[in-house]
Amino acid sequence: MKAVVFTGKEVEVWDELEIEEPKSDEVLIKVVASGVCHTDVNVIKGKVSVPTPVILGHEVYGIVEKIGERVTRVKPGDHVVAAFIYPCGKCKLCLSGFENLCENSIKARAKGVTLDGTTRIKKGGKDIYVRNGGWAEYMIAPTENCVVALPPELKIHEATVLGCAFFTSYGAVFNTAQVTAVDKIAVFGVGGVGLPTIKFASIANAAEIIAIDIVDQKLQKAKAMGATLTINAKIEDPVKTIKEATNGEGVDIAIEAIGNTTTIRQAIESVRVGGKVVLIGMGATAEFEVNNVVIRGVKVLGHYGARPRIDIPNVIELIKKGLINPQEFVTHKFKLDEIKQAIHVLETGEAIRSNLLLP
Repeated sequence: MKAVVFTGKEVEVWDELEIEEPKSDEVLIKVVASGVCHTDVNVIKGKVSVPTPVILGHEVYGIVEKIGERVTRVKPGDHVVAAFIYPCGKCKLCLSGFENLCENSIKARAKGVTLDGTTRIKKGGKDIYVRNGGWAEYMIAPTENCVVALPPELKIHEATVLGCAFFTSYGAVFNTAQVTAVDKIAVFGVGGVGLPTIKFASIANAAEIIAIDIVDQKLQKAKAMGATLTINAKIEDPVKTIKEATNGEGVDIAIEAIGNTTTIRQAIESVRVGGKVVLIGMGATAEFEVNNVVIRGVKVLGHYGARPRIDIPNVIELIKKGLINPQEFVTHKFKLDEIKQAIHVLETGEAIRSNLLLP
């Protein structure tokens, strides 16, 4: 098969890679489209460590090609989305209802392997690692627990966002932040994850939604998604503006969706006494005044993905009701060998989300 491979130095398109048959709990997916996310770019920039050569891509929409003998959730021919978290269903966290934090999934992804500690892809007899492996013509989902069959109306390439962007933002709003109708919230960064976060906060009927970014076009989109106030952080101090807009108190919840030292500090400074700060973005080192957190009783919460078997079906129901539309969030599409252009439009802020489309 053909795939985009990060060698450790360069991003290249390789062909003649060999992919094995799925094992008992696994699903072989013919990839139709795969999203391009900042987390993938963080690997390329060395902010997230994964063995190389590695196939990235963790927002996957495709068609089931083959299944392992124990798979019951999907069948060959099903159109599916594969979440970037693949819960083992057996560890303490999975059994406690926190499959988004599955320790076996986190360890496997860090090592670039499947749940049994091996990789299914080789080139000339040598192992090719995967961090999900969606930037390829085929991928192995390590467990059926991360694969969800799609209804007919979602057999579209934009369904990729259910695997990370919608998946993560839904979990941030409803599971970690637990946004209610009385909450005033601020979202720092309105890109591929921040923008749907605003939409889900609007669905949750948040009292006020403040969007912060440095790109006017994204702020305009945020307003269309339900933001009640937008702040261009290049022009004005977001903390000061947020305090002024909330009678000096600050917001109840600040969600940081970039992974940036400055915006993490601003998010902490922008919440009220007893408020919550939810960190989604990765790849940054946080620097903030500890006394400002302790004395004010601010809760700083890390947020990672969502629960594939529970939350993706919930998102699908919201889509079917017309409350959120995946096609509004994928702004660019590229061929597999145009990966460098796809990364470029992501880094420059031109794209909300880009998809690699496979033939």
